[in-house]
Amino acid sequence: MEQNTKDNTNNKDMQLNDILERINGIFGQYNSKRVTHKECLTHENFKDFKSTGYFITKYFIDNQLDTTDIRRTLRTKHIDYTNDILLKIDNQRDDDSDSLIKLIAVHDKELPLEFTLNNDLSESEEKAAINNFLGDSITGLSHDINSISFNFEENKIKNTCCQHFNNNSNGLIFYETSETLTSIISKRLLEVKDIYKVYCYCPTCRKIFCIYREEQPSEIENIIEHIPIGRRIIEHVEKEVDSLLDIPKELGYCHAFWDLKEKILLNEFGLIWYSPSVINIFTCYD
Repeated sequence: MEQNTKDNTNNKDMQLNDILERINGIFGQYNSKRVTHKECLTHENFKDFKSTGYFITKYFIDNQLDTTDIRRTLRTKHIDYTNDILLKIDNQRDDDSDSLIKLIAVHDKELPLEFTLNNDLSESEEKAAINNFLGDSITGLSHDINSISFNFEENKIKNTCCQHFNNNSNGLIFYETSETLTSIISKRLLEVKDIYKVYCYCPTCRKIFCIYREEQPSEIENIIEHIPIGRRIIEHVEKEVDSLLDIPKELGYCHAFWDLKEKILLNEFGLIWYSPSVINIFTCYD
């Protein structure tokens, strides 16, 4: 019986070594100073790893805050978790992501609310100018504003409309658009927000103007998830995590998955990654 146990342990060690070799073959030479997958799974041998949860707890202890119920403490103390804790912690930590993060733009620019076309454009040039201005953001086109479903009065853009729009003249063209804007807010996190608009084009005034703008609540995401090589690394690690976790995919599985994913990304690839439960601390995940 004891021999079988040793054999099973050796087999598991060989499987983990094979996993390391496959990762090394794909993503480069393994740094001997970093821990292995096996150590990720063994808490006692994993003393050097400090998860994001460690830094959050440390913040509470350093500031003499109750850690029994972190969410309740944040609410009762009126602490801005994102700005006062998460972003500050992220800016204080170091990893190997700098070269990757340089690959993404710092800020996206929102489309202007107004645009005027030149008077000497032909019909085809006019259409091309409009498409060039709105680009890939166009999601719909209509000649009847009543065919567009939106809460006009609540999100109406004032002082942009021409007299022909106010008079409900014929010939107006309405463009529905959707923009996703990103802006870096810390070393490894960015803010993502979706903006839905309706633009009106008046062929008489040769002017495009926004009549409606609705901004969805912004979300915070990991920058490396927006970079091709970062996504490639994450997808590979997720497959490895899924194969390593020998637990039922029941309630709570996502937390074990994210925990191991965070450890491997940091200790195998030198990349700090934040789970949804860390970014959205007031959201409950199962």
